[in-house]
Amino acid sequence: MANVLLCSPFASPIIAPPIAMVMDDFNSTSYILSTLIVSICVLGFATGPLVVSPPSEIYGRNIVFNYHHDFTLGLHYCMYANSSAGMLVIFRFLAGCFSSAPIAMGGGTITDVMPQEMSGRTMPLFVLRPTLGPSVGPVVGGYLAQAAGWRWCAGKKFQVPALYRSNCRASLSEAIPWEPN
Repeated sequence: MANVLLCSPFASPIIAPPIAMVMDDFNSTSYILSTLIVSICVLGFATGPLVVSPPSEIYGRNIVFNYHHDFTLGLHYCMYANSSAGMLVIFRFLAGCFSSAPIAMGGGTITDVMPQEMSGRTMPLFVLRPTLGPSVGPVVGGYLAQAAGWRWCAGKKFQVPALYRSNCRASLSEAIPWEPN
């Protein structure tokens, strides 16, 4: 789960270095549009937990993690294959909403999975990953954009979270299952 926590905030700033390439590809010079493309994912991070948290308490975190991770992977592919700046903005917002699930439910998952004596030791790792993502994302985005183009930064990076997908399913199976009342 810690690797999924790194991928979510990592995806937000990775598009910042190649934003000039994005704007050239869409034949736009709008400063507002370029700022919106970079920052709309953070708005998704802010609104996503409002949607994610209630179902996780009703149906269980495992189900919500799995569905939201699948939707996030699909949206990253849509960002890779889009054909307009408007589509990129919408897909980035939705990807931000869906990828906020590990951040919103991570603390509860740690307390479900870990014994109470160990949760204090694992919380620093939980906090470190979302903090490390925005620091490393622009650096990786700059190198990726030079080597492979902006579309790799926008959406093709879905392959990296896809590698964590099987790990996520296996590790979250230990979470407390949902039992109807």
